[in-house]
Amino acid sequence: MKKLLLSTSALAGASVLAAGTAMAAEKPSASIRGYYEFYYTYTDEDADTATNEYADSAWYTEYEFSIRASGKADNGLEYGAKFEVAPDANDTRDEAGMYIKHANFGTLQLGQDDGVANTMNVGEVGRVGTGAADGDYDEIARVAVTGPAKLVGGDMSLGDTSKISYYSPRFSGFDFGLSYAFTRNETDDTRSHRLITNGGSGAHESEIQMALRYRGEFSGVGIGAGVTYAQQTAQDNRAADVNTVAFEDPSGFQAGLELSWGAWEVGVGYVQWEDALTSHSNPVAATKGTNVDDATSLTFGIEYSMGPWTIGANYLAEQAEDSTTFAADTENTAYGFGAEYALAPGLALTGEIVFFDREDESKVADNDNDGTVLIIGTAFSF
Repeated sequence: MKKLLLSTSALAGASVLAAGTAMAAEKPSASIRGYYEFYYTYTDEDADTATNEYADSAWYTEYEFSIRASGKADNGLEYGAKFEVAPDANDTRDEAGMYIKHANFGTLQLGQDDGVANTMNVGEVGRVGTGAADGDYDEIARVAVTGPAKLVGGDMSLGDTSKISYYSPRFSGFDFGLSYAFTRNETDDTRSHRLITNGGSGAHESEIQMALRYRGEFSGVGIGAGVTYAQQTAQDNRAADVNTVAFEDPSGFQAGLELSWGAWEVGVGYVQWEDALTSHSNPVAATKGTNVDDATSLTFGIEYSMGPWTIGANYLAEQAEDSTTFAADTENTAYGFGAEYALAPGLALTGEIVFFDREDESKVADNDNDGTVLIIGTAFSF
């Protein structure tokens, strides 16, 4: 599979270069883009313990900016790069990469960016504001006493590891994509990321992503459908030249459907991971022989847009066997409702409310949680 993917990417690149001598019509141009979001949040949940107490009200911010450059040759060859910075994150660098594109041959993307399993997914509708039921409420509420707040999420979020991706042109409404990464790294320190002799459940030697998507219209109804797939080859722990712990190779898929007509849009999506200890945002492999197996999520959403208004609602149900101690499952359920009003180009008022309920696999009452999160604020983008 590695040879097939690399050969496909090489052929794609060669085809683009063969389109003719790329004489630039003008020098590449650059622009700065970004956003800043500021919210008031109110949380009502069963989060307090004997030693910790959580405030009900808090401010919540998100911000990011990027530098993007692009150029186009006289023969239609397009190329460019982006450098994203998220100052509120622990690691300020977010995504960085370049692309080469031609209408006849598709797009070759190189660098630290999301792969096709994330960028080509279909079915996430109703993500108004920060995303409502599949948004940022889990960064505000405690949600989980133990383990990750979200078990799976509504998409296959695999992070911005250094990778090579190919996106095909559209053929009769269909397009496909392929992504390949060697190791889970997001920096230019290649030497350290070549080290696989002392790996573990949090590392992998290779990762492949594939996606197939359809977009079209029938009798005034827009249709989008797609399926994505990802598989990772996990590293094994090693000591004294012997592999001491063996790990499973996580794999998963996402399938989704979207319908739109007039001002309305609805969508449904399903995600399933196998052999993953945790499945949300960069899955971690499970040790072989454990009872960890599947993690799934189901999302449904609806949106209505008219003039400056966008109103949406969505639902997220997650289930995971995320422990080697208990045979039961952990379940998350969330309902979200939100609205946005565009005050001016790039400036909007937003509000959303999310109701969540978590049943922990341990069946210990103190580990269960349920609550409500209210998020109101402004969002500026440029």
